[in-house]
Amino acid sequence: MSKIILLSKLEFRRNLGRLRQKNTVLAVVMYIFSFIAYAFIGGFIPLFIIAGNLSLMGDEAFDVYFTGARILKLLDFSAIINFIIFILFGFFSLRTVYYNDQDRNTLWPLPISIKEHLASKFLGGMAFDFPLISAMTIAPIVLMMAAHLSVGYFFLYYLTFMIFYLGFSHLGYLLRIAAAKVLPPVALPIWGKSLLYLLIFVLGGGLYYYQIFTEFREIAAFYQRFSGLADGLPIFQNLLTGNFLYLLGAVLFTALILLAFYWVMKSNYFSLSYRFEERSQNKAVAQKDFRPRHPFVAQVLKEIRLYWSVPAVVMNTFFSVFMVLAVAAIAILPMTQELINAYLEFFDFVPRDGLIFLTIFFLASVLNLSTLQFSLEGKAAYVSYTLPLSSLRVIWGKLTAAIVQVLPFLLFTEVVIFVTLKPQGATVILSLLGSVGYLIFINALSLAVDLRFANYDWDDPQKLAKNSKQTLISSLGSLIFTFFLIFVGGALMQYQMVIFMLAMVLLVYGALGVLFLLVRDLKLYHY
Repeated sequence: MSKIILLSKLEFRRNLGRLRQKNTVLAVVMYIFSFIAYAFIGGFIPLFIIAGNLSLMGDEAFDVYFTGARILKLLDFSAIINFIIFILFGFFSLRTVYYNDQDRNTLWPLPISIKEHLASKFLGGMAFDFPLISAMTIAPIVLMMAAHLSVGYFFLYYLTFMIFYLGFSHLGYLLRIAAAKVLPPVALPIWGKSLLYLLIFVLGGGLYYYQIFTEFREIAAFYQRFSGLADGLPIFQNLLTGNFLYLLGAVLFTALILLAFYWVMKSNYFSLSYRFEERSQNKAVAQKDFRPRHPFVAQVLKEIRLYWSVPAVVMNTFFSVFMVLAVAAIAILPMTQELINAYLEFFDFVPRDGLIFLTIFFLASVLNLSTLQFSLEGKAAYVSYTLPLSSLRVIWGKLTAAIVQVLPFLLFTEVVIFVTLKPQGATVILSLLGSVGYLIFINALSLAVDLRFANYDWDDPQKLAKNSKQTLISSLGSLIFTFFLIFVGGALMQYQMVIFMLAMVLLVYGALGVLFLLVRDLKLYHY
């Protein structure tokens, strides 16, 4: 028993180690942020549905809607969606939870039975996950309080919810094992994984902001159409009548799933490890790599591949491209013209052309892909700094790789804005020159920051993407500087709009020239 407790503590610390970067305080802070995120995930479905219904029915229906029967029916509907989320969570996290990359060389040679392995993985994982999953019940319990339900119902809801979490997450594990045994191994190239994660992230964010834009009426209509599912599985509605059959069913269902999982893993624990090994379809030398290229073109392509090789960094930075394209969609779609007019009226103290100029400047500031381009070299950085390349040549290669990926999207959005809003010719020229210069400046400044705080000794890309100094400094610094220019510009453009726009353009190119003079003779990768 003491061995299982010791191994469980090891698993808990491993899970916590995914959040930390040699800093326990930072790990606790990241865990708190994760707790808030899980609370949002647990609450966004019922809260959005209520907001949408109140938007359709009017605020006068508030007291009518917040009854115990309505709230519990809504929680039953939300539970069905949460069950699907739990299954997906289990399907995609089996390897992370039960197969640590270091186990094969550390724990497996030790006299530890499969039962002890599984028990420690289960207990360590649950100790880490249970507070986070418990956060998903905060919003539903608040809704039950608003419906004046008693404390006993809160406890029964929480107990049933957590039991179902265990059952459906392990059902996801079983489906992942079945897929690994039946389906042939599928391996996406690294850039394919980055693109897939990015599209999922953008799709989720797009749906979220679309619901906000429509005042949640679409999700309310979806609930009204499929609310009959909650009547077919009235798990929490039966709590009102004192019928605990579904609670007993939750216990039996989860017990059977856990027994099935243990039986399968007991026989296949070690063999499944080889099925879940990371695979890659990338060849060491592809046929296209034999084609001669200009040295600078080859360097830029290498930097682009390096960027797309780390999905966590791509998700943190490239999503800004979709923000810029969203602005283009808003400008060109007839249904969003009211939103544009409201935006122009809100800033009516700034001349119309000046507001267009400042908006384009802001769009250029968010297209920053260079935040970690030096650190992405990782432990293979020695390959780059042994090449006969000057510092300026390396910086130009990394900077060009970032610019060529985002500049087409920025120019496309600018053209859409110019065609739709029809600013003066001087505004068009200065906006084009200023936005391109500011795009280069922001990315060059991020490269300089990353060079100063470069981290080549990293193993977890999540830590690199989210917990690094250069990410915080570059993102926050560019945002503060850009808003400073916008607020100062908004105040001064009331007097001499064209002169101020020209001054901003000259300031950007002057700052860019000074920055390149400062980094021209720097030693890269080592000091």
